[in-house]
Amino acid sequence: MQQQPGYDTAGTDLTIELPFIRNNFVTEKDRKSGREEEADMHLMFTLSPEGKRIYTLKKLTPAGKVTKSAHPARFSPDDKYSRHRVTLKKRFGILLTQLPSKQL
Repeated sequence: MQQQPGYDTAGTDLTIELPFIRNNFVTEKDRKSGREEEADMHLMFTLSPEGKRIYTLKKLTPAGKVTKSAHPARFSPDDKYSRHRVTLKKRFGILLTQLPSKQL
């Protein structure tokens, strides 16, 4: 079995492209302004068949699946939607106070 350069046996992208590239391409505007190094690069992941995270910088896997962001969502102490989440969890019986307690 012959491997493609830049990929391991699971098809994980192992290459890192420099300069930092936004959305896998450098725009002409970035190139002219010299901002190639300042463009965004986001760590993404996909799950292996064993359930482990495989990290990459690509938006798609070699198989064509969309990768997920490895960065957590921003936290805001002003949570506008917490009341709605609690209401939904109560409705479907998955609020932590509704679940049976775990045996220690």
